[in-house]
Order: sequence, then structure tokens, then C-alpha cells
Amino acid sequence: MHKNIFLAVMALMLISGAAHAFQLSVQDTTISVPTTGMREIAVKLTSATPENIGFSLIDSKPWITLDKNFVKLEPYVPVTVKITASPYMSTPLGLYRLQLTAESLETGENKTVNLFLSVIKGEVVDLEKITVSGSLQPTGEVVVSYTVKNFRTSTANDITIKSIITTPEGKTITLQELIPQLDPDEEKTIEKTFILNEGAEAGDYSLTTNLVYVADVQEIRQSFYVAKRPVIVQEKTKSSLLFGYKTNIIVKNVGNAPATDVEVKDQLSSFEAMFFSASQKPAIDGTNYKWSVPLILAGSQSSISYTVDYTSLYLLILAIIILAYVYFFKLRTVRVKKYVLQKKELEEGEEFTIGIEVKNFSGKRIEEIIVEDFVPAMFTVKEGTAPHPSKKKSSVGTELTWNLSGLYHGEERLLSYKITPVFGVHGKIRLPRASVKFKLRNKIMHHLSGMAHIGLELEQHPISKLMNQNPLKRKKNARKQ
Repeated sequence: MHKNIFLAVMALMLISGAAHAFQLSVQDTTISVPTTGMREIAVKLTSATPENIGFSLIDSKPWITLDKNFVKLEPYVPVTVKITASPYMSTPLGLYRLQLTAESLETGENKTVNLFLSVIKGEVVDLEKITVSGSLQPTGEVVVSYTVKNFRTSTANDITIKSIITTPEGKTITLQELIPQLDPDEEKTIEKTFILNEGAEAGDYSLTTNLVYVADVQEIRQSFYVAKRPVIVQEKTKSSLLFGYKTNIIVKNVGNAPATDVEVKDQLSSFEAMFFSASQKPAIDGTNYKWSVPLILAGSQSSISYTVDYTSLYLLILAIIILAYVYFFKLRTVRVKKYVLQKKELEEGEEFTIGIEVKNFSGKRIEEIIVEDFVPAMFTVKEGTAPHPSKKKSSVGTELTWNLSGLYHGEERLLSYKITPVFGVHGKIRLPRASVKFKLRNKIMHHLSGMAHIGLELEQHPISKLMNQNPLKRKKNARKQ
């Protein structure tokens, strides 16, 4: 009998549980939804008893949302939960399976329904692909490539693409492009470039792109990475010196990381190398000159300078020119020398011999040489040794002229004459210079002798010597005289 009662209670409990179970129903389990479009799936729940139901989606996608994760059911009062599907423009086309699970928090009962979403391409202008390439480092050129396709059945006009690049430090770079026309099913690729700043911070740069066509806006977010590395640039300037030039090489690190053991190179010819000088000694390999900078911090710079100074070469050339000039025009010539043979006082009637020496150093035979001298009127001219000069007297003195011919290289001629002063003079008198005139290298040349003096200096005169002596010694010498 007890066994029959137990079986009756169990049957009653099963009937009661079946009556209290919640119900879950979906009108359509397979739907189609276009990209950038939206579809809602209504899930209806009912229960004969009060229950709390929790929901979860398995194999969900970012573009699928559930408006409620929890509902409270009252007896026989239906509740609707909505699943919304809004595929992105970039969502791959195809069939997606979605599983909705509802669980009673009181009884632990689970109910599951499978939904199938077919994503199809809508009547849209689609930004199908964005790629970032180029030199992703400071001062590098970055290329952003956009691929746009018109999936509409009509021509699309005035399509705007606008990108905003945000750096890790919050600065922004804007790129914008207008596509005037895109025919149905036409695909176009557009490239936009920009240059990263010096010292651009390393890290992720966000790229937010909007494609705007009429009222439709498609937004795509992605990022690219700028590497942390040094970037070395060199600026070479050359400035002129009086004889040569100075080169300055500025080495700058425009990257975002320190640079170590930076090599600075330049080339010099073998000729320039002979006149090279630098404060920092380079390593030399033939015509290649190399300096090493141990460390350049990001944003810092270092400089290398050197000079190529031809001053020593120009001085050498100038010295050679001067020596050549002296040798060919000063030394290789006809020289004349005038001197007085006697050193004595200029007393009236005292006879002096004047010598004139003419020597040919020109390196060739001189056919004719004219030697001229002048004797002031205070002297009387007497004949010397042959050859004798021609004379021309005037109120101020006497002009003497010798005509010499056939003077070979190295040959020397000596001329002389005698003079006597018409009155005495204390001291030394400077005589006029003698001169030679001749033709050399098709030019008439004219050279003068050095100065010749006649007489004695006052300090050499016997009276002057006597006046300069000690008074006692002077008296003694005066008595002797």
C-alpha cells in the first residue's frame, strides 16, 4: 500500500513539473541581413509559474546584440527578447550559426534554439580594405592605401574618405580624399602619404577612417606601429677660405632612440689630402675618411669639421715666382757697380779715382751697352784708363757716356776716370749713381748702380777724432802734431 502512495506522489510531481516548465519559441530561425543593414529576431517566452530566466548567446559576433540578459516571467504573461543583427560593411559574407540558451534560475531547466543568419552584400559603397605601409619610423614616409568598391546598381558620386591618425602622445594627422565618381561594381584604390615627424614617438598609432556617401557613414578603426630606432641624417656644408675651403658635417639623430658608434664618412682626392687638417683625427683608407661618434641621443646632434688649406701651396708658388723673377729679371741681367778707390778727406786739388764695373749676367751676349755717369760741377774730370767716355758739360756738371759692344755672358768690363774737388769739404758726399742701358729679350733694360760716397765721415776726420778724445790725451796728441 505504501508503495502505491509513493508512485502516486511521484506521478503528481511529474505532472506538476510539466505544467510549470517555461516555453521558448522563435518565429523564423533563418533570416538574411545585408551589410550595414539591420534585422531583429524576436524570441517569445511564457511560463505557467513565476520564473527568472537567464540568457546567453553562443558563437555570437560583435555585430550581434541581445537586448536582455535576464527576464522575470509571470504566469501566462508572454515576454519578448530581441536579438539584433547589424553586420558591418567589412563583415565577411556568408552563413553564421547562432545558439541562444535560456536557463531557469529556479529549476535549472535549459532550453536552446539554433538561429542561422545569412549576411549578404547590401546596396552600399564599401571601403573594402585599408593597408598601411612605407617607412614606419621617424621622418619616414607612410603610405595609407584605400580600396573602395561600389556594390550599388547605380553610379555613386562625391564619395569622401577621411582618416584621422592619432599618435601615442595625442597629436593628430588628417588625411582626406574625394572620389568624384564610382561606377556600379567599379573598384578603385587610392593612396595617401604623410611624413612622420622628427623624433616621432614609438608605439601604436590609431587610424580611424570614415567613408561618407550621402547619408551613409562607414567607420573602420585599425592601428599601425612605429618602431623605436635611431635615424641619422647628415648635412654637409662647405665654406670658402682665402686659399681653400672648410667642410662642416652635422650629424643629427632625428629618431626616437639613442644612436651609438655613428660613422661619418667623406671622400677627399689625393691632392686634397696633402692639405687636409682636422681637429678630430679620422681613420683613412685611401681616399675615404671616416670618423666615429660614440653616442648621439635622440634629438641631439654632433658635428665634424675639417679644412683643406692651399695657403702653403700658394706661398710655394709665390716663392717660386719671386725666385724666378729675381733670377731671370734681377740676377740674369747686366749689373753695374760704382765705387771710389781712395778713402781720404775731400781737400781741394786732391785726386780721386772712380771705378765703374759692368758685368753681363744675362746668360747671353749683349751686343750694345750704354754706360752713363754724372760728375757734379764741384769736381774736375780727368781722363782715366781706356776706354774713354764721351763728355758733355753743363752748368751743373759733366755727363760721361761709354758705348760698350760685344759683351759675352760672364764677361766684365772695368771703366775708370779721375776727379779732383775744386774746394775742400769736411765729411762724406754721396755721388750720383751710374747707369747701364741695354736690350735684352726684346726689351730696353735700364739698371742703376749702388750708392758711392767720397770723403770721410766726420767721426773719421782727424779733427773729429781729436775732439772726441780724453782732454789730457787730446792735448798730448795736439803737441805731437
